[in-house]
Amino acid sequence: LPFVIPCPATSSELDAVLALGGGGAEAVREALHRVLAGAHIKLREENRPKLARLAVLLLRKLQALAAASPPRLGETAPLAAALRSIAAQAPLEVAQACIDRLLAARAQWLRLRRDAAAGGDGGEDRDGGSEEGSEGCGG
Repeated sequence: LPFVIPCPATSSELDAVLALGGGGAEAVREALHRVLAGAHIKLREENRPKLARLAVLLLRKLQALAAASPPRLGETAPLAAALRSIAAQAPLEVAQACIDRLLAARAQWLRLRRDAAAGGDGGEDRDGGSEEGSEGCGG
C-alpha cells in the first residue's frame, strides 16, 4: 500500500481505495486508516467538510453492501471502523450524514411501496441517492 493515500471524493475513488492491497479486510482497514491519518482535522480544520463527504461515501457503500443480494455484510467492518473514526472527529457532520441517508432510504421505501400499490416495479435506485459533489479529503 502507498504510505499516503489521497482521500476519495467520489464513490469510484472510494472503490479504488478499497481495492488497494487486493481488497482484503486488513488491507481495506489499513488503506482507510492511511486516508484518515492524512485528512485528520487536527492537521487542517479545512478537512472537516472533506471528512463529512467521506462519511457520506462510506454510508452509501455500507448501504450498498447491505442491499446486495445476498448481503455482503462481511465487508462492512473496516468501513464501519473508518466511519466511527470520522465521527470522533466530526460528530455533527456524521450525524447529519446518517440522518440524510435515513431520510433518503425512507423516501425510496415509500416510492417502492407506492409503485407496488400502483402495479409498477419502482426499482431504479436501491440506496435512494445519487453521487453528488466531488469534494475530497486531505490536502
